[in-house]
Amino acid sequence: MKYKNWKKIILNNDNTISDVIKNLNKSSAQIVLVVNKNKKFLGTITDGDIRRGLSRGLSLKSNIIKIVNRSPITVNYEINKLKAKKIMNKNSISHLPILDKFNSKIKGIIILKEISSEEQSFDNPVVIMAGGKGQRLWPITKNCPKPLLKINGETIIEKIIKTCRRQGFKNFCVSINYLGKMIENYLQEGKKLDSKIKYIKEKKFLGTGGSLSLIKENSIKQSPLIVINGDILVNINFKELIDFHIKNKSKATMVVRKSSFQNPYGEVKLQNMKITKFDEKPIRYFFANSGIYCIDFDCLRNLKKNTYYDMPDIFKLLQNKKLKVLAYPLYEEWEDIGDLATYNRISRLEK
Repeated sequence: MKYKNWKKIILNNDNTISDVIKNLNKSSAQIVLVVNKNKKFLGTITDGDIRRGLSRGLSLKSNIIKIVNRSPITVNYEINKLKAKKIMNKNSISHLPILDKFNSKIKGIIILKEISSEEQSFDNPVVIMAGGKGQRLWPITKNCPKPLLKINGETIIEKIIKTCRRQGFKNFCVSINYLGKMIENYLQEGKKLDSKIKYIKEKKFLGTGGSLSLIKENSIKQSPLIVINGDILVNINFKELIDFHIKNKSKATMVVRKSSFQNPYGEVKLQNMKITKFDEKPIRYFFANSGIYCIDFDCLRNLKKNTYYDMPDIFKLLQNKKLKVLAYPLYEEWEDIGDLATYNRISRLEK
């Protein structure tokens, strides 16, 4: 019943946040166990701990001790599956470390998804924005919509749907416009992907968010919705995004990723024409929109139908109405297939 590769998710407390991310991406456990040089258990780290650390200004080079959860729920004896699930469900946790009788050394870990026999399934719809012209990818998008471009024999939109499907999401709305009939003919109703696909058909270009105003209420089984651009490849856990959205009572949540830009010039700071400071090619850090969102359906009632909106416009509109909007920091692998150079690079990597 224990997670068989539990020794591979143990890190020493002198590691960095970057080391944790690499470990999480390699394993299916979605947790790291932290020990000191004497192998004494110090605590755990999950992706939520990483996101909170990044949002308060920590960098990937920061020591993991700054984000360790030092008070996780643990057990110090072997328990059966039923009792383990009861403890985890009662405390709303997904991992249960097993320690020795002194609560000092790690003996293993039980992971909820590993012992759950039933497949997770969610009714929250995933809206894929697939109506753009993809002009930065011309000429290859002149006669083929960007979501149907193939990477290693599989279209971009298939990769998106399969990522969601593996996580238990089966209801999709695909927003189409440019060469939209090709997308509809290719995906049809989603049977070959074991999914249910409906289409939002724009009569004019409505930006990256305007087509959300065309979604009918009776087509939504459960709110909130996941919205994702049709040219993005990402390993994000959508259920955890929804949990974050609901737990924090957000009306709209934007997934953001930490990025940086290095000024190619040295900066000179002045005060009354006196030089006060030199910064040689400084690096600026900022959070960038990843093109992934979680949004309550009732927010869409604020949109005018058939009106052009980019997604940031919708967030500004909701802010102006004093509704709560939040950011969800992303650390997982992410690619925006926005230009020929990126498309060619990703195509080579996946061969």
